[in-house]
Amino acid sequence: MLSVVVFPLRSYFVLLVLSGGTRIFVGFLVLEEMVKGFRPVRFRVLRDGREQLLQPSEAVLLLRRADEILLASDGYQSDFSSFCDMLSSFQLGWDRVYVCGLCLKDYRFTRLDESDGHGVLFHGRHVCRECARSELVSAIERSGKPLGLGGMRRLLDLLDRFRDFDRVVGLLSPLEADFGLTRFDRIEAVSTPSSVDTGDLPIVDRFKRLLLDGGLKKLLPVQSLAVENGLLAGSSLLVVSATATGKTFVGELAGVENVLRSRGRLLFLVPLVALANQKYRQFKERYRDFGLSVSLRVGVERIRTGRGRSIRTSLSSDIIVGTYEGVDYLIRAGMLDDLGKIGTVVIDEVHMLEDDERGHRIDGLIARLRFLFPSAQFVYLSATVGNPRWLAESLGACLVEYEYRPISLERHLVFALEGEKQRCSGV
Repeated sequence: MLSVVVFPLRSYFVLLVLSGGTRIFVGFLVLEEMVKGFRPVRFRVLRDGREQLLQPSEAVLLLRRADEILLASDGYQSDFSSFCDMLSSFQLGWDRVYVCGLCLKDYRFTRLDESDGHGVLFHGRHVCRECARSELVSAIERSGKPLGLGGMRRLLDLLDRFRDFDRVVGLLSPLEADFGLTRFDRIEAVSTPSSVDTGDLPIVDRFKRLLLDGGLKKLLPVQSLAVENGLLAGSSLLVVSATATGKTFVGELAGVENVLRSRGRLLFLVPLVALANQKYRQFKERYRDFGLSVSLRVGVERIRTGRGRSIRTSLSSDIIVGTYEGVDYLIRAGMLDDLGKIGTVVIDEVHMLEDDERGHRIDGLIARLRFLFPSAQFVYLSATVGNPRWLAESLGACLVEYEYRPISLERHLVFALEGEKQRCSGV
């Protein structure tokens, strides 16, 4: 099948002559307006790298022999009027097709189907997917941005999805980025759960009075969710919530209640000595006049008492605050009997399980504690966990996850070098 693909270029028309889809040669045809309409006045061809000047009538003979004449459009406003006038005068028909504009520059013919939206939009013209992806890779390389394989794949995926080269390449310039493309995902708003009244809690009366006298009239949202999920019924929980949302009191509430009901001591574990010292002081001040004893176990050499101060380290205390390693040492040193009956184990900052250096040791400690105190209630606390549902299942705990978001949150992915990052004033 002989096909002639025609498109205008400057003051002449380019003719791609194809046989069975394979290019035979390229022709360049100049038209002039005569008395009877537009006619060929100059025709040269490029075949096998050599140019040859032919009689203008050869162009007419070629068009007459063609099985199809295709007027190629790549989206630009192309003027075919003179060429169509000539075809009409010779009673020749034609069809219009969409083609890749970049392929045309190399004298290649790539038809773009209407079913795929006529290819990808590129600087106002239509191009094929392969050319668009090649141009995008070149643009990324010229930008100097070390996107890596993931970033490269992200942009190529956006190009395939939106079929607009200029919009996608604009992501390489953060100040010009199209936020319709930078959106990575959307986190929907989370409503605040109804708060539980402290007076309605099924806890020991004198503990309830202590909380009410301390100004705690209602529980915070994450605390309310924990209670609703069985905190005071002895259920083990993994509580995931942002910092300063009241997670610590979740473990404290269960632990103190279990102590008062003679179910066993509270073992409160944290990853850092500084945190252990802080929790020890807080618990000691809160329960000093309540009749509960509090001790600290982080290793004798790590305790800083200060002048005129003493720190209780007895393992017979009602509340034992310690670091992971400090309590792990007690177990390994055979001091399990000194711990006595443990009713509640609180593991604060449990996301430390993901730490490369300490994670395996913390995992071993939790496994030993669960084995040694099978009847104890375990409460795991964390501000963030990579896969909270999986972790909760592996720890044998019910997941309580709360993140207060009054409005939906959109996360956008922007490719920027350090010097292009904008600092927000007042933040």
